[in-house]
Amino acid sequence: MSEPMETLPDPRCAGCLPAWGSQPSSDHYLKLTNSLFALETLFKSGKIDQLDASTKALRSVLTYLNSDPVSVRLGLTRLLASTANALHDTSQGAKPSIIFNRKVMGGGGAPTHTTKAGLRAQVNLMFKIMTNANMAPAEAGKWLAAELRKAGVLENGKPIEPRQIVRWSSEMGGKSLSGSDQVYRRLEAVENRRGWPGDLAKARISVRNLIRALQVAGF
Repeated sequence: MSEPMETLPDPRCAGCLPAWGSQPSSDHYLKLTNSLFALETLFKSGKIDQLDASTKALRSVLTYLNSDPVSVRLGLTRLLASTANALHDTSQGAKPSIIFNRKVMGGGGAPTHTTKAGLRAQVNLMFKIMTNANMAPAEAGKWLAAELRKAGVLENGKPIEPRQIVRWSSEMGGKSLSGSDQVYRRLEAVENRRGWPGDLAKARISVRNLIRALQVAGF
């Protein structure tokens, strides 16, 4: 999963303190959250598919951001708007160039560093957190699968099974999904600096926090 790009301050925003433009009103924020809640409800009920719901959700975010005149004047939402347009066209069966004509870095070959690879890396980390806290691998797989299912975290629209979790861990350094090992090493380095939970109670708390992060990331 890609990380946010760090950029230098823009001279056009000299004097814009504490942030760009004017913060949208609480009424605009309420409209945004109501819209997002309604779309989530429609999607979960099967009345709208995920791509349409996601596109409409992005449109709601754009409406919120564009309530700030500075955002409109400086074109701060153009990239988001072009992505929303491409998602809409894709939902209608078109193949917009922003998605389908993009040159892949490093040439052809199988896709690498996909969000699926990032998900597997996170699951591998959570599995290691539990086994490091002296939970048996089979038990750790069952417990983690149950927690992921409870949180609604899916892979390819399906719950992640205990045997998948154990298998993904065993595939690291060999048959793992392309890019997954690299993401895992970065995550592991963070845990090494922070310190691995030493007992099961702390390990469970740590894993549940990571699962909440996956939910925020859209899994």
